[in-house]
Amino acid sequence: MATIHLSGCQARAARAMLMWSVRELAKRSGVSESSIRRIESEFGVPQKVSLDLLVRLREFYEVRGFRFIFDDDEHGPGLQWKRKERRRGPPDRRGSGGGPVGTAGRGDELPPAGLWL
Repeated sequence: MATIHLSGCQARAARAMLMWSVRELAKRSGVSESSIRRIESEFGVPQKVSLDLLVRLREFYEVRGFRFIFDDDEHGPGLQWKRKERRRGPPDRRGSGGGPVGTAGRGDELPPAGLWL
């Protein structure tokens, strides 16, 4: 079975869902900022980076709860994210702080997030 590789749009979307800068992702993943920018500049599978690098970045995201959804006859590429722990983010609209909109003050786990690209 052929390995399906991470697309640029999936990499960009996963980083956006984490609310990380390119610099932050590079620091945490060990992938250079220039490689991340090169990967994210493509819609499909980037041609100007090694497949090993794409696999490494995909595995980095998968360990953090991302599930990549690849092209089929019905849908385009996408991803889902099951957050394992509550992430501290910007304040919600009520100003009580601590997480994404509508979650401040709740201790329960957030539902999976999904995105079709």
